[in-house]
Amino acid sequence: MEVNKIPDQVTAKDIIQGECSIPPELDDFYGILLTGPNYRPWMVSHFLKITDMPMWVGFNSLIYKDECPTQKVSYLTTINLSPTNISVVLHTMLEGQRVAEECGEEYMQITYDLAIAKIALQL
Repeated sequence: MEVNKIPDQVTAKDIIQGECSIPPELDDFYGILLTGPNYRPWMVSHFLKITDMPMWVGFNSLIYKDECPTQKVSYLTTINLSPTNISVVLHTMLEGQRVAEECGEEYMQITYDLAIAKIALQL
């Protein structure tokens, strides 16, 4: 196994890309404290006081390849009437159906607060 010397100015990129090796004793120590291979470089980087290393969530987003499809969240245009007006509730429900059809979906989720939901359930 080839071991690279840790440079004097280690960056987060060096650790993530594996450009430098972590001393086995230090790696074993953190390996005992935390399980899982992804924790070790992050913990060691904080031990070495690497300044540009993000916190765990940011670090994990750099090493994790997310292959999930991207979701798109949309909002309807503002209606300048009371949201509890029956015609407004009906309009938002019909717009939801139109958008669902446009997206090729049978259903669409619409979120109302309790006062509006009571009206929607009566329609």
